[in-house]
Amino acid sequence: LNWQKQYVVQDMKKSVCRVWSELTFDRTAASAYIEEKYELPDGTLVSMGADRFLSPELMINPSLDLSFSKEFLELKEKEASSIISSSLPSMIRDSVQSAHVDLRKELVQQVLVVGGGSLLPGTIERLGKEIGQDLPTVLKARFLTPSNHQRLYSAWTGGSILSSLGSFQQMWLSKAEYEEYGAKSLLISRCKN
Repeated sequence: LNWQKQYVVQDMKKSVCRVWSELTFDRTAASAYIEEKYELPDGTLVSMGADRFLSPELMINPSLDLSFSKEFLELKEKEASSIISSSLPSMIRDSVQSAHVDLRKELVQQVLVVGGGSLLPGTIERLGKEIGQDLPTVLKARFLTPSNHQRLYSAWTGGSILSSLGSFQQMWLSKAEYEEYGAKSLLISRCKN
């Protein structure tokens, strides 16, 4: 997409999209919601019904529309299924489970949610439901949400800080290395425990 189209899509996402509140996305129930209208730069009005829930739902349940995702990412089928199979809740669960058992309670009560997708209405509530169904009843996930500005740009800020560290240069990957070995083998060799 060129930058103008990307801007329109991002603005549409911010204006009309929202995360489905229930654990299972139901297109029929979503269709019952009042359609939201979005005005394109040329004045055309676009009505969005159930589709305004579908795009954000892919963060929570990426297998919903795998054919669209594979096409969008322009990946081979095997690569796409390995990347797309991880939902946001499963990545959070896997991260907590990979930590030492004594740290898990503390980690699950300090989940930091950042990025543009975290700004969509309903994201935090849905993540709470998704993560909560796998936790013991005495344990409740707590999501930390900084200001909208910090949530939107925190990945860039963190990347900027990380890249400015002298020790980080040792971890850089060259284009030649990437093309020769591929991402997966480089990550395995460089990111050992």
